[in-house]
Amino acid sequence: MLAHSKGLVLFADGCDRATASSTRLHALDVIADKGVLGVMPSRLAACKGRLSELDGFESKGEKEVSLNERYGGLRDTLRLDCELLEKPPGAGLSSHKLGEQLVDKVRKALDGSADLLILHLDARAMDEGQNAELQTAQCLQTLAVVANNVWGDGNIDMLQCMMLAHRQDLGSFTFGSDGKEQNGHIHSLQDQLRSFLRPPQSSTMHNGRVLNEEEDGVEQRVIICTNHPEATRRDHVKAFDTEQICKLGGNGGFLAQHWLSETAFLLGKMPKYGA
Repeated sequence: MLAHSKGLVLFADGCDRATASSTRLHALDVIADKGVLGVMPSRLAACKGRLSELDGFESKGEKEVSLNERYGGLRDTLRLDCELLEKPPGAGLSSHKLGEQLVDKVRKALDGSADLLILHLDARAMDEGQNAELQTAQCLQTLAVVANNVWGDGNIDMLQCMMLAHRQDLGSFTFGSDGKEQNGHIHSLQDQLRSFLRPPQSSTMHNGRVLNEEEDGVEQRVIICTNHPEATRRDHVKAFDTEQICKLGGNGGFLAQHWLSETAFLLGKMPKYGA
């Protein structure tokens, strides 16, 4: 277990299907030499409730159980939304300015007692005067600013970074958990991710049928990455069921309770198999 670690999730949703289903897959290129773990496309209608625990509670019969109770005392799981910004996204602020506001809030939260911070942005909540593709780009660029500034702070030993795959290059990121800077760029990783993905054309398919946006909701194409100074890639591959990702071909995603229990394990909050 990776005790005394901190976790950060950058989670973006509300992406328009045409943008999210681009056949050219982009991902974070360099994750402090640990590499990419897998890909989790998650569609709102098909996966309704699977990520609901990220809001702070999971439903267990008629009782709501907090993350702290359920996942080994995972402390003060926080959730930051656009609404917590000093100005709403539609106020004409650039992606850079929005990102700077969020960076300050993220740093304060991680300097506190939180073990896991979830930063959630909805592309549809961005500037209402833009079309869906531009809203998605602004959402991702805002998260890019956060990742660029926060990763190298040194106070995050393990970073869970979830980003939508997108056809647009978002520029360069700065990585590293020991204060040293490593420069990486976003570019196509299809060769490296081949074992985790179905053919690109299946990105618009699910259970043998073509997805319908009205029926299935907007797409959330998520890249899962991890970093810890003392962990090897094998540690993360063993902790996260990459065989499941491979079988699913990247479709369907993890159930939230599985993902959160693995995260609590990696953060040193609970044993791998309970007990």
